[in-house]
Amino acid sequence: MRIPQNIKRLLFGARLVARHYSLLPEKQNPSRRCILRIDGRIPNGGLCDRLRGIAGIYLHCKVNNHPFGVLFDHPFELQEILRPNRYDWRVTKEEMGSSIWDVSVAVTYGGGNAVPPSAVARPMCITSAEAT
Repeated sequence: MRIPQNIKRLLFGARLVARHYSLLPEKQNPSRRCILRIDGRIPNGGLCDRLRGIAGIYLHCKVNNHPFGVLFDHPFELQEILRPNRYDWRVTKEEMGSSIWDVSVAVTYGGGNAVPPSAVARPMCITSAEAT
């Protein structure tokens, strides 16, 4: 029996959450913002695809007045190449929430341009990945 693609993606997202996030709530509540996380946990496209995804999610956050951040540290740190100009988009791993109660995870496919509007109601970790 063939498993539909949307069920595969749902199971993939559940495994990602279980592997990288804690079930216990954190003592400190991180600030609410949308964070795009590109850290090598999931294989994703090339540099141009990643930058296009960053620009698309930043635009979504700007239009909806949500704070935005990027944690890009694989295969290099983005801060080594690009510097923030008017908007400081940098995020450190220490600033990231690690509890599933504090973080809403959305795994995006095909460049990371689609963010559900309801997903930014809580702090968010978006992981960009290629569709398989």
